[in-house]
Amino acid sequence: MKSDKIEHLFEFLPKSKIKAAEGKETGRYPFYTSSEIQSKYINSFLYYPDCLIFGTGGKSSIHLAKNQFATSTDCIVITPKKNTSINIDYVFQYIKYNRKLLDNGFKGAGLKHISKAYISKIPIKYYENINHQIRTAYLLTKIELLIKQRKQNLQQLDDFIKSVFLDMFGDPLKNDKKWEKVALNNFGKVITGNTPPRKDESNYSVKYIEWIKTDNIIEELLYITKASEYLSETGILKARILTKGALLVTCIAGSISSIGRASLTNRKVCFNQQINAIQPNKDTNPFYLYALFKVQRKYVQSFANKGMKKIITKGEFEKIEMIKPPVDLQNQFGVIVEKVEIIKELYQQSLTELENLYGAVSQKAFKGELDLDKIPFIEASQTQKQVNIIDKEQDTQTITQSKPSFHLYPFLKGVDILTVKGRLELIKFWFEQSLKNTKKGNPLSIETFWQNAKFNFEPYRDKQLNIAEKNNKSDEVDAINNLNLGIQEYDFLKELIFEKLADGLLYQELSEVEKVELAQLTNENDLDTKNTIILKNNML
Repeated sequence: MKSDKIEHLFEFLPKSKIKAAEGKETGRYPFYTSSEIQSKYINSFLYYPDCLIFGTGGKSSIHLAKNQFATSTDCIVITPKKNTSINIDYVFQYIKYNRKLLDNGFKGAGLKHISKAYISKIPIKYYENINHQIRTAYLLTKIELLIKQRKQNLQQLDDFIKSVFLDMFGDPLKNDKKWEKVALNNFGKVITGNTPPRKDESNYSVKYIEWIKTDNIIEELLYITKASEYLSETGILKARILTKGALLVTCIAGSISSIGRASLTNRKVCFNQQINAIQPNKDTNPFYLYALFKVQRKYVQSFANKGMKKIITKGEFEKIEMIKPPVDLQNQFGVIVEKVEIIKELYQQSLTELENLYGAVSQKAFKGELDLDKIPFIEASQTQKQVNIIDKEQDTQTITQSKPSFHLYPFLKGVDILTVKGRLELIKFWFEQSLKNTKKGNPLSIETFWQNAKFNFEPYRDKQLNIAEKNNKSDEVDAINNLNLGIQEYDFLKELIFEKLADGLLYQELSEVEKVELAQLTNENDLDTKNTIILKNNML
């Protein structure tokens, strides 16, 4: 295997000037911020497919874009350099597996940041045979898809239980079915956990009885997870004990989002003081009680104090009122939960095995220890299809398009972009450069050229902006910030194209999807979204 730095394998694209707040809930293109989750959209794109996106603020994040997209200012975007034998899907998987390569780059007090300089020096270990890279990416993406499906299966089962609960008992807050409403101490005995003295080491053991903490209460799991710490026979005498069927609820936490998290016990355990527990009475079904807390999570959170550390005391906790239907109806619901839980356990086991497989395959693949010849060769486009399935947010709201060639043109000195003449001079220079870089008979997309022009315009604008800021010319700063290539420049581009067509240096083909005439484009939105005309170079 070879190793090389990102700066030698990838090209850093111009940074976006769009603020994170400009992202919307809906839009034509994915909009990436420094968040680990892509949840925003926008109606115009800045970049073409096959790019990696790094979030620069907070904590590490990386995204692989397989469709046109935009980013906020707090992102760094890279794309493979021409003539490099590197598969972007492979690099994406490699960095995800070696996440510490990113984590270690976040520096500074308060909100940490990662720099372009640091990212450029990150080493990538890769197979010289690009087919091996594609096979690796395909295999790992396939496993990721199965992991995602298992998670969806588990979520669907949780949604089913919630649906059954609401169907049988109605909305607990509205109580439209007029059930009896009682305080929590009427559901069972309310107990707060504790911590046996740490000074006496004999209170703790490696195996006698589990001592449960809030990190053993996992939101999506019915039962508490295995404790990392145990109490001894001596320690249990100073602790609070719960038997099977008790509900543990997080009541002390640093953030309100953790308050009210609940799980059941399926064994005898002890627990700490951050947890209030209910050991149910005979007229309370544990599964009903668990589902009740899941549905009323926000209601429970409303009882926490308003301080920095969120707390619901035992006294406040046991006074919280909730609906209590007849135990026979609770038990009917409990039977359904138990049956669904059997299916959930199978899915959860499958999920765990798949996650372990993903880790094991990644480790071997990135050490060069995986026999990739046994994996059927898959075209890179097939890997792209899988990534599009995994990234469901991009399924319907983006345009699937193979990536046009992105090109940075030579810098033209002495151009005044504040004047129309200067901007038209740039358009002409870039168009001539674009023709030189396009072989005879190859397509020259107007949309591709226009997006390249916008990218190449940024360094000129940045230069003027720096000069204006240095000279404290605030009026010029505002004007430069709002300066973009628009209709006037595009009309000039049309004139250049018509000249080349008339001279026989270009010939024109219309897309079968939208036969849009060049002269029909009348506003800047059209420049990005409606142009489907393909020009082909006819020059020698």
